[in-house]
Amino acid sequence: MRPAEALAAHLLAMIAAHEHLLTLAAEHRAAISRADGAAVEKLSAQQTELVRAVATLEQHRRAAARAVVGERPARGSPEPTIQRVLALLPEPDRTTIATHSAKLRALVERVQEEHRVVRRATTLMLSHMEGLMRQVAQALSHAGTYSRAGSVPAGSAQVVSSLDLTT
Repeated sequence: MRPAEALAAHLLAMIAAHEHLLTLAAEHRAAISRADGAAVEKLSAQQTELVRAVATLEQHRRAAARAVVGERPARGSPEPTIQRVLALLPEPDRTTIATHSAKLRALVERVQEEHRVVRRATTLMLSHMEGLMRQVAQALSHAGTYSRAGSVPAGSAQVVSSLDLTT
């Protein structure tokens, strides 16, 4: 396979992986809105596995880009930029790589944005759960005491009260 064909194949594989990441992120957000902990855990594991696969694809993409420009990997040397790669490619390879690269860039940005939304939803859900736990702890505190933070800490020591009825 020619270096340009290999680069195009790796870009297409990365596009497919990022499209799958978008699907998983949407499912993750839906699972959070349903408060479905099992689904959130399953989707997080799937996303982790897919991100590892993307990292491997990225290594292959970099190697293919180096092959296009005719470089061997050297420690500390910068990776060839897409502009440099495109400048060395003839048509129709140049157009194919440019198109795939632009699509991948757009997908990466969408995945990043979707993950920011999921992260924010997770943070809000955790804050909500913490507030519920405080309310439950306050309702169950028979002494009605509060910590310095102004809440009843969950799992705090029990307060034992007594009343002397002798006069």
